[in-house]
Amino acid sequence: DDLRDYRFYEADLSHPNAPAHEYIFGKFANCAFTSELRRFVAEWSAIRRELNHRPLHSMTENHQKFLQNLLTKLEALQVCTDVSAELATVRSRLDP
Repeated sequence: DDLRDYRFYEADLSHPNAPAHEYIFGKFANCAFTSELRRFVAEWSAIRRELNHRPLHSMTENHQKFLQNLLTKLEALQVCTDVSAELATVRSRLDP
């Protein structure tokens, strides 16, 4: 019933939009995922947003600290999943 609201549809009123996908995934995750997996999905989502960040000035001290913090988060996740590609990307962005 929740999805009958038109705000969950694209302009053509037949295809679900991004908020609808997020809503459905959230409902599914609450029913099907363990609390540990939900915590991982939330953490990974935040890391993906950070990985997609494109700074205006990449060589500033603040951005280098941001990348170092991101590197630390990724290294902590190595025990759970393969993040080698992400680690390589972040390391390549760090100031030599």
